[in-house]
Amino acid sequence: MLEFVSSLKNWRKMKGDLFEIKRDLSESYLKNTPHKLKLIDVFILYLLILTLFQAIYYVVGGKDPFEAFLSGIFTSLGTMAFTSNSLLFYHFIVCLRIQVNPDNDYHKKGHKTKFERAVAQYFITCFVLFLAALNFMR
Repeated sequence: MLEFVSSLKNWRKMKGDLFEIKRDLSESYLKNTPHKLKLIDVFILYLLILTLFQAIYYVVGGKDPFEAFLSGIFTSLGTMAFTSNSLLFYHFIVCLRIQVNPDNDYHKKGHKTKFERAVAQYFITCFVLFLAALNFMR
């Protein structure tokens, strides 16, 4: 019984530490992250929610056009990968967030990309992804 009480006290202390870590991370994110990166992060969150809704609709609703479901899932996941700091695409430097973030190692190595060029590369890559998804749906 004494061990349970001591573990409960440790849990309360750890719970308080976790809330403090969360608060520090959110304050640091809000204070130090540029506005462009916050917009990109909101778009990534939107794509994640869109993917979850598509998967839930597939399970609950209709399973008839399976190719359309796969195209929707791959398109939203692919766009999320092109937008975020994905390790898979890091060597191709397609990711918009890598090119826009000034604190990234990509910029520290001397690679400078204009914001307009990064957005143009991102849109062209997404356009090719959408063309592949449309071709798959046929």
